[in-house]
Amino acid sequence: MGYTTAAANVAMGVQGIEWIVLLLVLAILFIFGPKKIPELLRGLGRGMGEFKRGQQEIEKELKRDLAETAVEEERKEFEGRVVRAAKELSVDVEARSQREIKLDMVKVLEKATRERVVAAAKTLGVATEGLDLQRVREGIVKRLAV
Repeated sequence: MGYTTAAANVAMGVQGIEWIVLLLVLAILFIFGPKKIPELLRGLGRGMGEFKRGQQEIEKELKRDLAETAVEEERKEFEGRVVRAAKELSVDVEARSQREIKLDMVKVLEKATRERVVAAAKTLGVATEGLDLQRVREGIVKRLAV
């Protein structure tokens, strides 16, 4: 019996909402007149479209900014690895540009011991397993993109 009463209350609430909506529609018709309603709805539709376009533009801008941030972080992380690899090869890195460090690394690679070349390769993420020393050197040069 309690369930039936609750269902009846919900049904009455829905009917109450329907009456409110109906009264609002009648009030809008009375205030603006039937000829103004399509114009009002058109304006509302345009406003919603502009809002959605603005929202999409903001989302696109945020995605672009996040991608740029990720690329910048990746670049900085790689530059740090280059400096560590240069130190493995005993290349001076103080007050020098990345390009200068990379060029000196390429010069030193030919004379460096196997241990130093392998250590530098691992720091840069270059494969060393099963490769002869020359292939490891080539992998380092390729990774440095000199």
